[in-house]
Amino acid sequence: MTTWNVPGDFADLPTAYASGSVLTGDTIRVAPDYGACGAYLNVNRAINITIEGSTGVADDVVLTSSGGSYAILFNANGVTTTFKDLTISGSKAEGVILSYGQTASLGLDNAKVTNSHATGAGIIDRDARGGNKSIALTSGSVVTAVYAIYYLDNATSLSIDATSIVKSSGNYAIVVAAGQTLGTLTSSGTIGQATGCTSALSIAGTITTLSLTGGSLLAAGGVLRVENGGVIGEATIDGVTITGGTASVGAVYIVGTVTTLNLTDCDINNVLGRAFSASSGSPSYYYGSGTYWRIADCTGAKKISGLGGGIEIERNIAQLVIENNSVEKQVRGTANGGRVLSLGSEVGALTDGENPSPIGEIHVRGNTFTNLNNQASYGHCVLIALGAGKDSYARYLSLEAWDDVNGEAVAGGKLIRPNAWNGYHYRCSVAGTCDAVTEPVWPTTIGNTVVDGTATWICCRPGMPPLAGEFVGNLVIGGDYNLVVKWNSLLIEGNRIYGTTAGYPGFFLAGASNNVVRYNTILQTGAASQGFYDDESQQGLPATGNVVTDNIFAVTGAGSWALKSETTSLDVVDNNLYYAPNGYCGYIQGANKTTVADMQAAWAAAPYADTELERNDLNSPTQADPQFVSVDSGDADFLSIALGSPARGASSIPYADLGAGQRRELHRL
Repeated sequence: MTTWNVPGDFADLPTAYASGSVLTGDTIRVAPDYGACGAYLNVNRAINITIEGSTGVADDVVLTSSGGSYAILFNANGVTTTFKDLTISGSKAEGVILSYGQTASLGLDNAKVTNSHATGAGIIDRDARGGNKSIALTSGSVVTAVYAIYYLDNATSLSIDATSIVKSSGNYAIVVAAGQTLGTLTSSGTIGQATGCTSALSIAGTITTLSLTGGSLLAAGGVLRVENGGVIGEATIDGVTITGGTASVGAVYIVGTVTTLNLTDCDINNVLGRAFSASSGSPSYYYGSGTYWRIADCTGAKKISGLGGGIEIERNIAQLVIENNSVEKQVRGTANGGRVLSLGSEVGALTDGENPSPIGEIHVRGNTFTNLNNQASYGHCVLIALGAGKDSYARYLSLEAWDDVNGEAVAGGKLIRPNAWNGYHYRCSVAGTCDAVTEPVWPTTIGNTVVDGTATWICCRPGMPPLAGEFVGNLVIGGDYNLVVKWNSLLIEGNRIYGTTAGYPGFFLAGASNNVVRYNTILQTGAASQGFYDDESQQGLPATGNVVTDNIFAVTGAGSWALKSETTSLDVVDNNLYYAPNGYCGYIQGANKTTVADMQAAWAAAPYADTELERNDLNSPTQADPQFVSVDSGDADFLSIALGSPARGASSIPYADLGAGQRRELHRL
């Protein structure tokens, strides 16, 4: 291994590189003022060498090309070239370093690449022939250009160590363009910059594995963008600071596909819009999608924070886990409808054959969601929605319709559905033969019957399905609607919900079915507000099968309701503690209910009376002060209750401060 000096052994760098004396393993050492590459340095020999500056300082030795051309051209297979302790500079639209080599490997070791061209790239890989190409930045290397690293066509890997920087002087720092493929991108360094950089990492092509560990992503626009058509097979983002975004584009912005995402221990901030967005693009059917996404442990000194909202994920994720994060919507001077957490898509009433491609399963656990605006017209704090009655409708469609059995003999016990959705199933109570022409007028009161030919059907509700997800142990603060659920089959347990906005609910169950709501504490302090509000008309479809038990519903504002129900979707309402010193215990059957006894009487009357259900509040204690005590500062003061509180109930309870009576067992439907 020989070190060759320029000048000394050779007059200039191109002569040294072309010499047959320079072999694999050798080093060409260039002195200041001897870095001229002619038209360009054509790296076309099958040798693996290092080209380094003679002083050890990158700025001392500058490799340049004449005529504004690219400085370095890789044009051979099997070439590994490392540039060390020097700067490679050019002014060409195509790029300073251009790779056509199928198996070329480029190493930057305390090296800099700069391109002063108004539309130029730093490193550009334009070869479509495939191969084993790699780029590695180490020891404080820096790449700066309008497009710093561009295309990455069929490259094997790009790696950036913790001391290195890739930044854009006016557009994108790293681009994997449409139709291009990169095997692995690994970085613990800095990608992008806060001003002048549209995006730190833009993926319109395919990355098999993305691993970002530590370091920073910075941009004035969407910082990490998976564009429509972009694909990441497996993404691990751990301990990264992600700063930037616009009013319409999140700091993390996914409208392409990320099959597996693990985002942990990150600090994400967008002072203009959403922090994390996997929602509709343009056109509206572009959505982020994947098999398993986990967003976790962004808490303590780190958080997920955006002026236009925190996390928004609309559709197409098979399993989604969000746990142990601090998520907030920032304060702004004017109203902004963004949400702290928004899951699912409000697609309206479903029709036969429509598939909303929803999130399949969610687990939202142990997070703090804070809307710092905390006033009307500033958006829901948390919205969980799949569109109208998704799960109930899917189960409904799985049964035979009346058209499938008309004119046929049916046995006792057979379940069918009407031809048109109405939210109920019908069981054959008297065997016989169905009418061949006229569909019955189906009753919608459980237990009522209808004759169909010689058969008889009885109205029954769908059985409660397995729970499709959970919203458990979260703290929700602020917003006009603090928690809005339009999702079916959720376990909503052990949450603490606090709001001050007049006229709005702490928890709004909006037309959803088969949810279990238990062990939650809700405190609303605004006038004319509701602790818990249930209204199926929000979805336009009948709702059913909800269990509401062992909760604290407290409202302290004038004219407020601890529980307000405008639906018959609640199958179990019991064992809750109601507290409304300046308002009403409840609102049922269109009328205010001052006491728990008034509520019990309302549940026992039409249209709610149903011997199959436990909608009765028979075990709910007399309205009493839950005795919140101050243990924290600010909005979190309500999180603890006094030892003597009637809300504590039994001595062994699953959540120390949550639930009246604290019954462990779930009411079975």
